[in-house]
Amino acid sequence: MKGPIVFIACSKTKRSQATQARDLYCGTLFKKTLKYAEQKYSSIFILSAKYGVVSLNQIIPPYEKTLSKMSKTKRDEWYSLVKKQMKDLQLKPPYIFLTGKLYNQNFIGDKPLSNLSLGQQLQWFNKKLLFNKKKGFEL
Repeated sequence: MKGPIVFIACSKTKRSQATQARDLYCGTLFKKTLKYAEQKYSSIFILSAKYGVVSLNQIIPPYEKTLSKMSKTKRDEWYSLVKKQMKDLQLKPPYIFLTGKLYNQNFIGDKPLSNLSLGQQLQWFNKKLLFNKKKGFEL
């Protein structure tokens, strides 16, 4: 894989049946993050609160789980799972985490959204996507 490995966070809003991970998550922030990531990068993975590292085309069923409602112990177990999956999948740095702090705080890499609120993250993507549109990229 060329270029950085990019990780995006799952979203609370999901379709009601199993589908490819790229289509399962319906949240506005997820859609904008995926659109931006696909314009700029070739190696993109989703960080799922239930499954850890998920490929965009992996078929998964809907679920109700979020890192924000996990205990610190459960989150630490999740971070360990993700690190193991990154190793098993041979995902080598550099890493870019287009996620909030909770989804990236135990990993090393570029984290441009880490200290931004949900609204600020949406604004960040709106600016990036608008810039790309002005530069002639089709959205």
